[in-house]
Amino acid sequence: MPVTLRGVAHTYDGQHWVLWAIDLDLEPGTATAVVGPSGSGKSTLLAIAGGLLKPTRGEVRSAARDGRGSPRTAWILQSMNLLPRRSALENAALGHLVAGGSWREALTVAREALANVGLDALADRPAYSLSGGEQQRLCIARALVAEPDLLLADEPTGQLDQRTSVEIARLLVDVRPSGTALLVATHDQTVASVCQRVLALVDGQLMRPP
Repeated sequence: MPVTLRGVAHTYDGQHWVLWAIDLDLEPGTATAVVGPSGSGKSTLLAIAGGLLKPTRGEVRSAARDGRGSPRTAWILQSMNLLPRRSALENAALGHLVAGGSWREALTVAREALANVGLDALADRPAYSLSGGEQQRLCIARALVAEPDLLLADEPTGQLDQRTSVEIARLLVDVRPSGTALLVATHDQTVASVCQRVLALVDGQLMRPP
């Protein structure tokens, strides 16, 4: 199991608890969406699940799919952090380089990833020339070339129109490797509905939405 949270709670100031008594299992191959308004703690939850933030209380257990070492984690963010003047291919290849691969290997797997998200014809185009939806597809490709055990997406469609948002969310669920656990934080119920499981973050606690 890539990540398990038990009794996780977090406060930034010692008084206001952003998260409270969170139990969450992110199993290989599952797609989970967490919905809630801005400021509800979704980003904090993802940061704890991804190992970027230590919870104030509770336990986080994680392991790679083979059971050895920490899970390989990739992120997709609303702020896409692309290199605007580099090609789509070069941007996608960065995900493999960060994971420790060579540049030649990175270019090979990046081309395959771009094809999987429908951008193979735009591989040589600079990132700045792509549409918002195309840029987010590129971010998905960049994340997937790292072959992550855990894929975390924090408001990945926040800058896109409704139709494009749903297309991107469906793509994100469909093209990830079969053993990759996906956790999506979103304020959009329509985007969340493409995942296998939808949870609401209310008053710092996870629950099934009504």
